[in-house]
Amino acid sequence: MNFHGKHATLDIKNFVVDSKVGGEFIFDLMTQSLELSTCRQVHKKLVLLGLEGESPPGFTSVVLIDESHITAHCYSDRGWLAIDVFTCGTNSSPVDMIDFIFQNIQHHYPDVVVAQRKEINRFPC
Repeated sequence: MNFHGKHATLDIKNFVVDSKVGGEFIFDLMTQSLELSTCRQVHKKLVLLGLEGESPPGFTSVVLIDESHITAHCYSDRGWLAIDVFTCGTNSSPVDMIDFIFQNIQHHYPDVVVAQRKEINRFPC
């Protein structure tokens, strides 16, 4: 069976960082990962959380691409980081993009641990 898309997800533990530093670092990696693809960025946003007690400290970020999205959500105080990359086309590999992001995280934060990783084929045709 052929598919017209793939979704890669990654849950990381031990990513205990300052929300601003960690958020900007991951956001930068998300945009850099597009260089491994043919995807075109259409919008991006980083939101730091917990600055005024409205939620636990962390961040959420999204890079919207013409083929879908890259997102990251982090509870900085718990060290939880969830990343997902979804592409609807067949010309770009979300697996390559998520691998790039993780390799760079691991290089700068060697204590991180993969709690879960999944690859899901989407849109059977």
